[in-house]
Amino acid sequence: MKNYVGEVCWQSFGYATIYFGVVVDQKLEDNGWLMVQVVWDKSQSTTWEKILNVSFKMPVREKQ
Repeated sequence: MKNYVGEVCWQSFGYATIYFGVVVDQKLEDNGWLMVQVVWDKSQSTTWEKILNVSFKMPVREKQ
């Protein structure tokens, strides 16, 4: 299992909002889901997220 602790991640909300955060912990649930605990820049709060609900590759705006 890959260690994501310390990696910057992001998650989108709606059509125009992206939140950035840092993974501070991870765990494997009994049902097989890898969960990561993220400290979000927007509020310094932490949430547990399924690994599939966050992204690690930074979004890039294409030139027009």
